[in-house]
Order: sequence, then C-alpha cells, then structure tokens
Amino acid sequence: MAGKVLRRVAIGAGVVVGLAFVIIAFIYVASNARLNKHYVIDVPGMTLPTDAASLARGEHVARAIAKCVDCHGGLLEGNVVMDVPVLGRFVAPNLTAAPTGVGDSLRDPDWFRAIRHGVAPDGRPLLLMPADDYVHLSDSDLVALVAWARSRPLVEHAVPSSRLGPLGRVLLLVRKFPILPAEAVDHTVQHVSAPPAGVTPEYGRYLALTGGCAGCHGPGMSGGKAPTLPPNAPPAANLTPTGLSGWTAADLFRVLREGKNPAGRSFNRRWMPWNSAGKMTDDEIRAVWAYLRSLPARPFGNR
Repeated sequence: MAGKVLRRVAIGAGVVVGLAFVIIAFIYVASNARLNKHYVIDVPGMTLPTDAASLARGEHVARAIAKCVDCHGGLLEGNVVMDVPVLGRFVAPNLTAAPTGVGDSLRDPDWFRAIRHGVAPDGRPLLLMPADDYVHLSDSDLVALVAWARSRPLVEHAVPSSRLGPLGRVLLLVRKFPILPAEAVDHTVQHVSAPPAGVTPEYGRYLALTGGCAGCHGPGMSGGKAPTLPPNAPPAANLTPTGLSGWTAADLFRVLREGKNPAGRSFNRRWMPWNSAGKMTDDEIRAVWAYLRSLPARPFGNR
C-alpha cells in the first residue's frame, strides 16, 4: 500500500515538474520572440551640423529636455539604470567612442534609429530606450543631439550587458512591463517638426512629450503608478489642473529648480528628474506650465 502511494506521489510530482518545465520553456520562447523581433527601419538622410550653436543646442536637449544624461551619465559613459534580479538588469551603454563604448561602431542612421525608433543596429528592439517619447523629437533637435553626442570625448568605463529576469519576462508577456518601446512607436515617421519656440502651450507640450513626462505621469498627465519603474517607486503626481489646483508658475519653478513642492516636501531625484528638467530655460519652464494649465482636468490615476 505504501509503495503505491509513493508511486502516485512520484508520478504527481513528475507531472508538476513537467508542467513547470513546459510553462518556463513557453515563457522563454515567447519572450525571446519579442526580444529578438527584427525591425526594418527606413531612416531618411539627415546631415549632422557642426556649428557651435547647434552643438550647444544638442547639449541642452541631452541635459535638460530629453534628459539622455540621466541614464547614460553626464559624460555619456554608461550606467546601470535598474538592477532588480527577478525583473532584470537594464543598462544604458557607454555612448562614447572609447573601446568600452559603442560610439565608434555607430553610424549616423544607427543613432537616429535608436533614438526615434528604439531599434538597435542589428534590428532588435532596445530595452527601455524611451523612443516612444523621442519619436516627438524634431529633426533639428535630433541631429543637434546626435552631433553633440558624437563630439564627446572618449571615456573608458565598462558597463555590464542588460538582461531580462524571469518575472520581467512574465510581465512582458502579459503586457504589464512595457520595456520595448519599439512596439509602440510609429515606424513610418520620417520627419518631425517642432512648434515655434515660445511661451505657448504648444511648445510646452513638445517639451513635455520629448522630455518623457508622459512616461511616468501618463499620456493624460494625471499620474499613477508608472509601469516601467521598480515596485518601490512612488506613484507619479497628477499634473492636470485637478492635481495642480492652487499651484502657480512659481511652484513649478520650485519643483524643477529646487526639487521641492509648495509644501516644502523634497522629491527623490531617482524618481523625479527635477535636477535635469530644472536646466530648462525660464521660458521653457513657463511653456511647460502653459501646457499643463491647458490640459483637461482628470482624476488622479486616470493616466
């Protein structure tokens, strides 16, 4: 009798192990299919500028607007953006032309394809490259940004490769971990223009979208939990008139320049990149304020 029970237990355990193996194999095969999907992007020819004004604009885009340096580092030396074993390790590579960097191997179309489409030179989607924000970047700002990045001095700094953890793969498959922006980008986009620079809602919208505000605060700017941030990240604030009721432009300046809200509470720069956004000019911040004030009021968390 005991022998029969043990045999049944062994068979049951074998079935469970077999099912677990099948499920794990499915997860890895299905997630690899998306991670290794090949994109063919027709990149239009665009000439990089060499004048000092364009390079200065490119640096401003990188440091204040698109905030490339928040992930890739102030010298573009590369950085581990997030490392949560079960989710994965996400690394912004060294973009300089140093032996430990990738800059020397990238052609101009490779830069454009990565920034605007989130696609690597080999056609695979890049992890967490915010192309869904940068698809809004105008042609003039895009070429200025790339020209500045290519002009940076070599920095020897080795960084590890990115990898996706088991939970990250599961969440990717159930559409709860949007780490492949290439899947959401309109790859037919060829050229993009920006509205005239000025203290207008239209230009403020351009700055907010290219600056990645929607990535955390949601497309409607009403806040909530950002799906690509670690579990311990606080929810993003509601930036519509509902959430900013009683705020003034001076309050937004304080947030972006000092990292404090009107009540004096400090923001963690890891979650709210106020130190980079605060490098925008006064008129750019006023334009963002004009844009936020123009939004329809939404309840918190409506994304």
